[in-house]
Amino acid sequence: MFLDIETTGLSPQYHYVTMAGWMQQGQYHYWIQGTDSSELIDAVTRAKLLVTFNGIMFDCKFLDSAFNTHVFSSKPNIDLMHLCRRYDLKGGQKAIERNLKFSRPKSLQETDGKEAIALWYDFIFGNTKALKSLIEYNFYDIQGMTFIMDWIFFKKIRGKEFPQCGDPQRFYSKLPLKSLD
Repeated sequence: MFLDIETTGLSPQYHYVTMAGWMQQGQYHYWIQGTDSSELIDAVTRAKLLVTFNGIMFDCKFLDSAFNTHVFSSKPNIDLMHLCRRYDLKGGQKAIERNLKFSRPKSLQETDGKEAIALWYDFIFGNTKALKSLIEYNFYDIQGMTFIMDWIFFKKIRGKEFPQCGDPQRFYSKLPLKSLD
């Protein structure tokens, strides 16, 4: 399960999760603050493994705090930030994506965590298009993680650290975000 969250800031003590997105078996799902979280909690509970980017220190701790649980932090987690460092890929997720030639839509190329916060507050004050943009931003964060995971596996691990056995499934595919209407 690929997992990514958006928040109003960096501290679980002073800020909150605005949304969480996840991808399982090629399907993207999301939870929005103020809605029923049972689908998210159930999905994580059923997941055997989480794939995040800085999720061990950020996403999972935020979610455990938000839902008063330990289900997120107790799952095995491939934290791509640390895996990338092992293969000399430095910087944040977007910098690594650019280095590996992952392309986001032009409308999202300049969007970052600060902009995600602004999109949330824009939504809170009545702009429903801002929520759609926030969900799309989260979707491409997860698409970026699938791209990075495949790049590391197929370019750095398969056939080098582990033998090539058959043709394994790729995580990344150029899936469009399904209509939010």
